[in-house]
Amino acid sequence: MRRLAFVVALLGSTGCEALTSDVTLVARAGRYELTVNRLAQIMAASKIMPLEADVASRVANLWVDYAILAQLLAAGDSLTDSALVVRSMWGDVQQMLADKYHAQLMAPYLDLDTTVVDSIYNAGEYRLFKQILVRVAPSAAPPERAEKRELAAGIRERVVSGGAWDRENEMYNDDRTRDVGGSLGIVTRGQTVPAFNDAAFALAPGAISDVVESSFGFHIISRPALEEVYDEFTEGMLDQLVTRADTAYLEDLRSRRRITVRASAPTAAAEVFGDLMGSFDSPRVLATFEGGKFRVSDFARWVGGFPPQAHAQITALSADSMRSFIYEIATNHVLMLEAAEAGVALGPEELAELRESHESNIRRLITALQISDELSGGGGGAARDIEGRYRQLEHSVDQYIEAISTNLRRFMSVPVYLADALRGEVRWQIESAGLVRVLAEARELRAALNELEAPPDLPTPPTQQPDSAPGSQEPAPPGP
Repeated sequence: MRRLAFVVALLGSTGCEALTSDVTLVARAGRYELTVNRLAQIMAASKIMPLEADVASRVANLWVDYAILAQLLAAGDSLTDSALVVRSMWGDVQQMLADKYHAQLMAPYLDLDTTVVDSIYNAGEYRLFKQILVRVAPSAAPPERAEKRELAAGIRERVVSGGAWDRENEMYNDDRTRDVGGSLGIVTRGQTVPAFNDAAFALAPGAISDVVESSFGFHIISRPALEEVYDEFTEGMLDQLVTRADTAYLEDLRSRRRITVRASAPTAAAEVFGDLMGSFDSPRVLATFEGGKFRVSDFARWVGGFPPQAHAQITALSADSMRSFIYEIATNHVLMLEAAEAGVALGPEELAELRESHESNIRRLITALQISDELSGGGGGAARDIEGRYRQLEHSVDQYIEAISTNLRRFMSVPVYLADALRGEVRWQIESAGLVRVLAEARELRAALNELEAPPDLPTPPTQQPDSAPGSQEPAPPGP
């Protein structure tokens, strides 16, 4: 089974609750508030922030994530609750579960004893070849081609006479296979160009071909005896068997679960990237399958964490390509449901690994905010002044947002699944009307700042008369 391309989600949340609207605010997170005026000031003073709606929204979302983190730290939360850890590491959890399920499914195909390996090798359907290629461009002149053929013939003569294959390979193989001894790995009929294919599959075990000419140049092909390449052949066959089993499983899964993408799905999926935050709660159905539905909320969770350039590429897909993409993501979703139905779960070692990564993420964010151990719950003095901690951490968030807007500190986003997990812990809201007001106010402030920074207008110097010598005076007009 191919490893699933597990991705991360945008700064979304399933934990937002309705809060009272306030036109002076752009965002709230628990007891912290981000005012329209404050965000407008930050954006107006920045030399790197375009005054655009999506930029204002991203800054507001970043503030929400850090504000929630700060309040949990101020309250003395260690942020190590197991449920929070698992939710914050959602992508890694899915990959771990997929790997365990894959190992479970593939176990029957991984027991290749010597008898089975011998049988496969002797049957000849799968073969392992090595080659030394003397490369020749198709446009090469006859004299160059003849010279290269002679070189290849010399190589063959030496290895047939007992010379070291590895030495000849290292000196003359003009192909990427040189780094692996010239090995092509497991090959089946029809996978190579016709001239190579015909010569290679005519070789008996242990034989070396005559010089074979193809569009790439001149090949010397070896079919090593099994005892010479037993481990490599066995490993290659395991890969072949697993690939075939993966393909068969996925075809069966799709057929058995009857995964069907709805006609309206491409349009609905494309719209997700215009409002990823809202899409995390969308019940709209993109595809159906035996036993359930694949919704916009599922799609958003799977794909929301692709980088912005990938978002743009996905939204630019044609309707047919988007339908195929949705089908693949829905297949991943159904596969994980089957893993759960099969009882696949994380063990203590995997949970410990997740916890270590989660705690590392938290430490990086605390460092980004420049929060001391005492303020982050690591010092005894923290408990004596809880309100003071809240105020100081609120200030830390404000200063961090301002600092990254002017490149004074390194930008560090809250990992997307961690952001989603944190938002489930504290009530938060972003005011759409506030975002509109932020842009209007920021534009006015920036215009005023630009006017203050503009150099003053200087008086225009008098124009000098070109026909008068310096210091000369015009003659007095004649008297009456």
